[in-house]
Parts: sequence; C-alpha cells; structure tokens
Amino acid sequence: MEKNFSTDKSLRNEIIVESAEALEDILAEHNVDISNWKHELSNKTIDDLWREITDNEAKITIEDGEIFRNIEVLRVNAIAFIEGSAHMLHEYQQYNGHEIRRRNIEASFSEKKTPNEPVEVALARAFSEELGTEFLPENLRTIDETPKPSIREAKVFPNLKTKYSFYDAQIELFGDQIKPEYKEEQPEKGKTNYFFWEKIR
Repeated sequence: MEKNFSTDKSLRNEIIVESAEALEDILAEHNVDISNWKHELSNKTIDDLWREITDNEAKITIEDGEIFRNIEVLRVNAIAFIEGSAHMLHEYQQYNGHEIRRRNIEASFSEKKTPNEPVEVALARAFSEELGTEFLPENLRTIDETPKPSIREAKVFPNLKTKYSFYDAQIELFGDQIKPEYKEEQPEKGKTNYFFWEKIR
C-alpha cells in the first residue's frame, strides 16, 4: 500500500501527513486503536486531529518507533471576587448534544498555541473566545512563558500519547466581565464549552 506520509528531515522526527486517511493509516501502523474516537463518547475524532494538524496546532512525530501528538498549550486560571469571596472558573464540554463533562485540566481553560506564537497573543485570543469579552491589561495577574514539558495520553484521544509544552497564566475578571456562566459554541466541531464559577475553599 502506498504511504501518503513522510518524515520531514528539516524538523526532527516530524511526520508530514497529506490527508486524514493517511493519518489513520499511520496510527494503525503504530497500533493506536481509534475505535473509541467518537464524539458520542465525549472523545475527539480522526477529523479533529487532522484539523489540529492543518491548523498548525499539532504535529505528529515518531520517536524510537512510537508515535506522538505534539502540541503547545496555554493553561489559564481565571479568578474573580464574587460577594466578597474568591471564585475560580471551571470548564465543562459537550459534544453533539451528548453528556456534559467537566474537563480534567489543571486550569480554568486552555488554548492551543501555534509554534512561535507569543503567549500574550494566545492569551488574548483565549480570553475573547472562551469568555466573549475583550482582554484588558489589568486582567493579567501572572504569566510564565517558560514551557513545561509533559508526556501523557490526552483523554480525548485515547491510546495516543501527547507531548505537551505547557505555558501558564493567571487572570482576574472585574465588574461587568463577571457573569454567572459563559458559553462558547463551536458548531464546526460539534462542541459547546460551558464555564461556571466555583467558590475557592
């Protein structure tokens, strides 16, 4: 069978994939079972991974015979003082009208960034997309632009290990920016994100 992918020697171990079908082939060759990659199981699909690649948000590498998804992620903790008490924002997701599931991430929300994109640009985009309001300089409390590497299996892509480079920021919302809940709809991905405040104990 002809392979529609190749190793790009200019980028260490990166695999250049030409189509979603070729991506599925290379995952199968590396024994990655994608049978549970379904929105109805609150997971992502092969098309979602292909979209990440074409949007320059993810790269596929093969190292010592093992395949990896590689992404850079900004983790954002959002806080606000509501009725005198500190609250933190937490994210929930729903795919195609199925079960709403709290995201198991170490932040209020996260945003994939492209290589060489400034962290501040990714933060402003995430703030606008997730919360539907403009990011202001006074919203920023702290930001760490030093990448923190981690290797783990992403829950939404079972059986595929992901190499993360994490960046962290903390923000605070004020006044009219504080709403009881926030909602971000992504119909092209069949996904809806919900955000709710929870009191910090």
